[in-house]
Amino acid sequence: MARTRWTKEISVFSAELDAEHRELMRAADELRHTISAEKARALMSVLEDHFASEERLMKGLHYSAISWHKGQHDAIRKRAAGLPDLAAAGDSKAVFHFIDYLGDWLTGHIAVADRMFAAHLRNHQRAGANNS
Repeated sequence: MARTRWTKEISVFSAELDAEHRELMRAADELRHTISAEKARALMSVLEDHFASEERLMKGLHYSAISWHKGQHDAIRKRAAGLPDLAAAGDSKAVFHFIDYLGDWLTGHIAVADRMFAAHLRNHQRAGANNS
């Protein structure tokens, strides 16, 4: 079973992003425990809200790796697209497979792509604080 729980080991050292990652993993864990179309839609909503939030931040900060990072988001968006239908059909095996995949994907994505962006975000915040 893949990790769908946030731990300090996967922190990106940004309170905002870490909170969104915790919420995302909580939603995935809820779906694991109660497979339903409603929980699947809730997970997709949290996923999309998080991705949209990160992408807005990246755009606003003129993050040079935004296309690469967004491409990773788009790949998981595409893979998640049928999740509510699978849950509604009671296909627990497919839902569990996706949740495990998502847990593995998130761990890797957070460890590399999100940490890179979070470092950029912290540097931007420090630069702003130094210019005050």
